[in-house]
Amino acid sequence: MAGRVTIQAVLNELPQGTLSIPTVTIAPTISNLVQVLNVVLAEGDNLVAVPSWSVGVLIQPAAGNAVAMTLKGISGDTGTPLALTAPSLVSFPASPPADIDLYSATLAVTDTTVTFF
Repeated sequence: MAGRVTIQAVLNELPQGTLSIPTVTIAPTISNLVQVLNVVLAEGDNLVAVPSWSVGVLIQPAAGNAVAMTLKGISGDTGTPLALTAPSLVSFPASPPADIDLYSATLAVTDTTVTFF
């Protein structure tokens, strides 16, 4: 069986009760390819090359991370702030970008795990 990313969630204890989010699957274009990088981010822009076969990326800061990170697109844009310690998942179009830009507010002292699938 080919590897795939499956996301499923149930939100509990909401004022309106429980909300089940339908299962979402991201299937790779090429079976069983994965690349895991452990990156210590420098202050400023950190370009990470995206494999040509990648359909997405999971960005996982270290549990004790305290450095603000932003996922940026083209140079100069404001980007999207990422959670300090929670994972961020991004799926790519059929032709993935050449790289992703992880902007770090200061020099990080812990690894950020970047997993392409």
